[in-house]
Amino acid sequence: MTEPSFADLPLEGRIGHRIRRKREIMGKSQREVAEAIRMGPAQYSRLEKGDYFSIRFDQLIRLADALHTTTDYLLWRSDDMGIIPPDVCPGAPFCLRHDTALPAAHAC
Repeated sequence: MTEPSFADLPLEGRIGHRIRRKREIMGKSQREVAEAIRMGPAQYSRLEKGDYFSIRFDQLIRLADALHTTTDYLLWRSDDMGIIPPDVCPGAPFCLRHDTALPAAHAC
């Protein structure tokens, strides 16, 4: 039997994966993000795992703000993840946008 592909995951699993990946890229802990969106750490962990898929609009907006992205990105309506800090930019030091005067954060 073959493993299901990412596309076969239910939407809440894909959203949770996207939230977790963006949080990791931003270098934040689950606890930091949970506090920023006023959600319990266990509940937030379940959100990232796709086991919990109920979130208030105000929490969703705070989540996007905490991760420096948009609600569209988190909800799979856009592939633009927003800002990637230069110290965790996956393209560094080979990103063509890097130069001697890096802004505090940029999108690669």
